[in-house]
Amino acid sequence: MEKIKCGMCGKHITDKTEVEYSEWYTEFFCDPKHALTYYMDQAQSRPLEFDKDYLKAIGVKMEDGLLYTK
Repeated sequence: MEKIKCGMCGKHITDKTEVEYSEWYTEFFCDPKHALTYYMDQAQSRPLEFDKDYLKAIGVKMEDGLLYTK
C-alpha cells in the first residue's frame, strides 16, 4: 500500500486534514484551497487582460464596456 498525498503540495492525507477528492482528476487534496488552485492551474485560468491585441487573439471584442464574441 502507498500513502496518499495531496495532489498540490504532496502532504500526506490524514483524517486531520480537510480532504477534497476530485473524481474528474482522481486526485486527493489536503485543503479545499489546494483543490481550487489545482483546478485553476489545469484549466490555465487567469485574469483577463483588456488589451485590444490580446482580446483580438482570443476572438473577443469590447464595445461600450461589454465583451462580445466575434
